Amino acid sequence: LRTLFSITEDASLSCGLKSFPKTNSWKEGTDCCSWDGVTCDHLNAHVIALDLSCSWLYGNFPSNTTLFLLPHLQKLNLAYNDFNHSKIPSEFGRFTSLFYLNLSNTLFAGEVPSQVSHLSKLVSLDLSFWANVLTIDKHALEGLVHNLTEVRHLFFDGMDMSSVNAHVFMNLSSSLRSL
Repeated sequence: LRTLFSITEDASLSCGLKSFPKTNSWKEGTDCCSWDGVTCDHLNAHVIALDLSCSWLYGNFPSNTTLFLLPHLQKLNLAYNDFNHSKIPSEFGRFTSLFYLNLSNTLFAGEVPSQVSHLSKLVSLDLSFWANVLTIDKHALEGLVHNLTEVRHLFFDGMDMSSVNAHVFMNLSSSLRSL
Protein backbone atom coordinates (compact mmCIF):
# COMPACT_ATOMS: atom_id res chain seq x y z
CA LEU A 1 0.00 0.00 0.00
CA ARG A 2 2.81 2.38 0.84
CA THR A 3 4.00 2.66 -2.76
CA LEU A 4 0.54 2.72 -4.37
CA PHE A 5 -0.54 6.14 -3.19
CA SER A 6 0.83 9.63 -3.09
CA ILE A 7 1.09 11.10 0.39
CA THR A 8 -0.54 14.50 0.54
CA GLU A 9 -1.82 16.30 3.60
CA ASP A 10 -4.77 17.64 1.59
CA ALA A 11 -6.18 14.08 1.38
CA SER A 12 -7.02 14.13 5.10
CA LEU A 13 -7.81 17.79 5.81
CA SER A 14 -10.99 16.92 7.74
CA CYS A 15 -8.98 15.05 10.36
CA GLY A 16 -7.19 18.03 11.85
CA LEU A 17 -4.36 17.23 14.25
CA LYS A 18 -5.10 13.48 14.22
CA SER A 19 -3.85 13.07 10.67
CA PHE A 20 -0.36 11.95 9.74
CA PRO A 21 1.12 9.66 7.08
CA LYS A 22 1.04 6.35 8.97
CA THR A 23 2.70 4.50 6.10
CA ASN A 24 5.92 6.48 6.63
CA SER A 25 6.77 3.99 9.41
CA TRP A 26 6.38 1.08 6.98
CA LYS A 27 9.95 0.09 6.20
CA GLU A 28 10.84 -3.03 4.24
CA GLY A 29 12.76 -5.50 6.35
CA THR A 30 11.08 -4.45 9.59
CA ASP A 31 8.34 -6.24 11.49
CA CYS A 32 5.03 -5.10 10.02
CA CYS A 33 3.38 -5.64 13.41
CA SER A 34 5.30 -2.59 14.67
CA TRP A 35 4.09 -0.30 11.88
CA ASP A 36 1.66 2.57 12.56
CA GLY A 37 -1.94 1.49 11.97
CA VAL A 38 -1.16 -2.26 11.92
CA THR A 39 -2.41 -4.64 14.61
CA CYS A 40 -1.33 -8.27 14.69
CA ASP A 41 -2.54 -11.34 16.49
CA HIS A 42 0.48 -11.95 18.70
CA LEU A 43 -0.04 -15.72 18.83
CA ASN A 44 0.60 -16.23 15.12
CA ALA A 45 1.62 -12.75 13.83
CA HIS A 46 -1.31 -12.46 11.40
CA VAL A 47 -2.38 -8.91 10.54
CA ILE A 48 -5.89 -8.64 12.01
CA ALA A 49 -6.50 -4.88 11.92
CA LEU A 50 -5.46 -2.04 9.67
CA ASP A 51 -6.28 1.55 10.62
CA LEU A 52 -5.13 3.90 7.91
CA SER A 53 -7.72 6.56 8.62
CA CYS A 54 -6.46 10.12 8.18
CA SER A 55 -3.21 8.86 6.63
CA TRP A 56 -2.89 11.36 3.76
CA LEU A 57 -3.36 8.63 1.13
CA TYR A 58 -4.19 9.96 -2.33
CA GLY A 59 -4.70 8.11 -5.61
CA ASN A 60 -6.75 5.49 -7.42
CA PHE A 61 -7.38 2.35 -5.38
CA PRO A 62 -6.18 -0.65 -7.40
CA SER A 63 -7.95 -4.00 -7.26
CA ASN A 64 -4.62 -5.89 -7.28
CA THR A 65 -3.18 -4.37 -4.10
CA THR A 66 -1.50 -6.67 -1.58
CA LEU A 67 -4.06 -5.45 0.95
CA PHE A 68 -6.37 -8.14 -0.42
CA LEU A 69 -3.81 -10.79 0.55
CA LEU A 70 -4.57 -10.36 4.27
CA PRO A 71 -7.06 -13.20 4.87
CA HIS A 72 -7.16 -12.79 8.65
CA LEU A 73 -8.13 -9.10 8.59
CA GLN A 74 -10.95 -8.37 11.04
CA LYS A 75 -10.94 -4.56 11.12
CA LEU A 76 -10.22 -2.18 8.25
CA ASN A 77 -10.45 1.59 8.52
CA LEU A 78 -9.54 3.65 5.45
CA ALA A 79 -11.68 6.68 6.38
CA TYR A 80 -10.66 10.22 5.44
CA ASN A 81 -8.29 9.49 2.59
CA ASP A 82 -8.75 10.54 -1.04
CA PHE A 83 -9.06 7.62 -3.44
CA ASN A 84 -9.70 10.00 -6.31
CA HIS A 85 -13.18 8.80 -7.34
CA SER A 86 -11.98 5.25 -8.02
CA LYS A 87 -14.45 2.40 -7.66
CA ILE A 88 -14.57 0.27 -4.52
CA PRO A 89 -12.83 -2.92 -5.69
CA SER A 90 -14.99 -6.06 -5.61
CA GLU A 91 -12.01 -7.73 -3.91
CA PHE A 92 -13.22 -6.28 -0.60
CA GLY A 93 -15.55 -9.29 -0.65
CA ARG A 94 -12.53 -11.52 0.08
CA PHE A 95 -12.31 -10.32 3.68
CA THR A 96 -14.57 -13.02 5.09
CA SER A 97 -13.27 -12.49 8.66
CA LEU A 98 -13.98 -8.75 8.62
CA PHE A 99 -16.34 -7.48 11.31
CA TYR A 100 -15.54 -3.74 10.99
CA LEU A 101 -15.22 -1.83 7.70
CA ASN A 102 -15.00 1.96 7.50
CA LEU A 103 -14.75 3.51 4.04
CA SER A 104 -16.32 6.83 5.01
CA ASN A 105 -15.10 10.04 3.38
CA THR A 106 -12.68 8.21 1.09
CA LEU A 107 -13.85 9.68 -2.20
CA PHE A 108 -14.66 6.26 -3.58
CA ALA A 109 -17.26 6.72 -6.31
CA GLY A 110 -19.67 4.66 -8.35
CA GLU A 111 -21.64 1.65 -7.28
CA VAL A 112 -20.92 -0.32 -4.13
CA PRO A 113 -19.92 -3.78 -5.40
CA SER A 114 -22.32 -6.61 -4.59
CA GLN A 115 -19.36 -8.61 -3.21
CA VAL A 116 -19.57 -6.49 -0.05
CA SER A 117 -22.57 -8.65 0.82
CA HIS A 118 -20.12 -11.60 1.20
CA LEU A 119 -18.84 -10.01 4.42
CA SER A 120 -21.35 -11.88 6.55
CA LYS A 121 -19.47 -11.28 9.83
CA LEU A 122 -19.68 -7.49 9.60
CA VAL A 123 -20.87 -5.80 12.75
CA SER A 124 -20.19 -2.25 11.51
CA LEU A 125 -20.17 -0.92 7.94
CA ASP A 126 -19.61 2.76 7.18
CA LEU A 127 -19.93 3.92 3.57
CA SER A 128 -20.99 7.47 4.39
CA PHE A 129 -19.77 10.58 2.65
CA TRP A 130 -20.87 14.21 2.62
CA ALA A 131 -21.15 14.29 -1.18
CA ASN A 132 -23.37 11.98 -3.17
CA VAL A 133 -20.65 9.93 -4.95
CA LEU A 134 -21.54 6.34 -3.98
CA THR A 135 -24.64 4.49 -5.08
CA ILE A 136 -26.02 1.12 -4.13
CA ASP A 137 -28.31 -0.85 -6.33
CA LYS A 138 -31.37 -2.51 -4.84
CA HIS A 139 -30.09 -6.06 -5.47
CA ALA A 140 -26.74 -5.32 -3.82
CA LEU A 141 -28.50 -3.81 -0.81
CA GLU A 142 -30.92 -6.75 -0.57
CA GLY A 143 -27.95 -9.15 -0.60
CA LEU A 144 -26.21 -7.04 2.03
CA VAL A 145 -29.27 -6.97 4.28
CA HIS A 146 -29.86 -10.70 3.82
CA ASN A 147 -26.26 -11.76 4.56
CA LEU A 148 -25.29 -9.37 7.35
CA THR A 149 -26.89 -11.28 10.17
CA GLU A 150 -24.57 -9.83 12.85
CA VAL A 151 -24.67 -6.18 11.75
CA ARG A 152 -25.27 -3.60 14.48
CA HIS A 153 -24.27 -0.36 12.74
CA LEU A 154 -24.85 0.70 9.13
CA PHE A 155 -23.86 4.18 7.98
CA PHE A 156 -24.99 5.25 4.51
CA ASP A 157 -25.08 9.05 5.00
CA GLY A 158 -24.86 10.87 1.68
CA MET A 159 -25.23 7.74 -0.46
CA ASP A 160 -27.54 7.75 -3.46
CA MET A 161 -30.11 5.09 -2.61
CA SER A 162 -32.77 6.33 -5.03
CA SER A 163 -33.18 2.88 -6.60
CA VAL A 164 -33.82 1.24 -3.23
CA ASN A 165 -37.27 0.61 -1.74
CA ALA A 166 -37.41 1.35 1.97
CA HIS A 167 -39.05 -2.03 2.63
CA VAL A 168 -35.67 -3.73 2.15
CA PHE A 169 -34.72 -2.50 5.63
CA MET A 170 -37.61 -4.45 7.15
CA ASN A 171 -35.52 -7.61 6.81
CA LEU A 172 -32.56 -6.31 8.80
CA SER A 173 -31.29 -8.39 11.63
CA SER A 174 -32.74 -7.82 15.06
CA SER A 175 -29.17 -7.00 16.15
CA LEU A 176 -29.23 -3.64 14.28
CA ARG A 177 -28.68 -0.70 16.64
CA SER A 178 -28.12 2.21 14.24
CA LEU A 179 -28.92 2.94 10.61
